[in-house]
Amino acid sequence: MRKSIAFGLGISLLIAVLAFAGCGGGGSGGKGQSGTPEAAAKSFWEASLTGDADTSWSLLSTRIQTGLGDKKAWADSGVSNSLGDGKVVAGKSTVEGDSATVKVKVLNGGREIFSHDTELVRENGEWKVAAP
Repeated sequence: MRKSIAFGLGISLLIAVLAFAGCGGGGSGGKGQSGTPEAAAKSFWEASLTGDADTSWSLLSTRIQTGLGDKKAWADSGVSNSLGDGKVVAGKSTVEGDSATVKVKVLNGGREIFSHDTELVRENGEWKVAAP
């Protein structure tokens, strides 16, 4: 089970990494925020695509963390410094109780490179990524 979760997460991130191959370096702000589904999804993808395994790990749901086993497995599964000059944009969330879905787009030069529905759950009052 742990390997299949890591594989699925790794594939999602690998798609984004491949889309940014060759982009220059750049920074992003707002990491670690999880007060709204949009903020959590945006922070997760920014952290994942800027090589910040600590922040992206902290934004994963307990179920995903348990399935992966530890932060090193997460970091090895596809977290990379590939955002470059791109930016992450989170659309409006669809919330149903303690679950939410946020459409996240990654833009580079004003062009959409990657788009993905990110599923989140509310744990202890904070939004966490349940399925990147």
